[in-house]
Amino acid sequence: ALSYLRMPGSGRWLPVALAVSTLIWPLQALAGSVPRADLRQAYGAEVAAETLLDAAPPRALVLTAYYQTGFAVWSVRLLAGARPDLDHIHRTFLGQPGFVANQRWREPRLRGLLAGARKPADLDTRRLAPELARRWVLFEFDDDTTGPPFVRHSLPLGLWRRLLPPGTPAAQVTADAQAAARPWRALERRLAPYRDDPLTRMWLLWAYYLDARYHLHRDDCAGARFGWSRAVEIGNPQDPFLQRVQRQCRF
Repeated sequence: ALSYLRMPGSGRWLPVALAVSTLIWPLQALAGSVPRADLRQAYGAEVAAETLLDAAPPRALVLTAYYQTGFAVWSVRLLAGARPDLDHIHRTFLGQPGFVANQRWREPRLRGLLAGARKPADLDTRRLAPELARRWVLFEFDDDTTGPPFVRHSLPLGLWRRLLPPGTPAAQVTADAQAAARPWRALERRLAPYRDDPLTRMWLLWAYYLDARYHLHRDDCAGARFGWSRAVEIGNPQDPFLQRVQRQCRF
């Protein structure tokens, strides 16, 4: 560019302008993206993970499904030392290379449970039966890895679902609406200071959406009303799924 400055005429400034623009454009992009990427004081995920773990009884096994929940739980357990008595498995990573081997090495208590597991479906109710006989198993519902047996043999516990032992009488699988809503109330209270944070609102919207879907899989419109109404409140009421729930359950 400096050699062009010695050239006569206005054309000598073109390379300089191009060089300056290539420097200014990244700086402008950086200045515009920093406010969106700045996560200082964004403690919503940490608070949510701590609240979810607080809802688990001593020595429970917790099974997460979505990476937002899984990484948040890993974070508060590894960095803050939260709930070392719990065992945690991220079900959707069971098919990832090396995950099961690493989990079995880090968590000796899970070696037998995870032996031979190669995909999320391997951690089914049959394999979990010995765990269910001695402690609570809580799972995060999702449409991809938690099939009908998980839904039919579970009880809602806020975002968690408690998987019940095989052979549990049908009467004991009936959800108690007040008991199911209690953990949601605790979560909403603790997340109240972060309700204006877009990422927190997005996570809550997804959690409410999943809650409604879980109850619909149980043919329980009364149970689906809570998640549906909360999702309508903070999300888009014209969302096709929310409208379908409204029509199906006649809300």
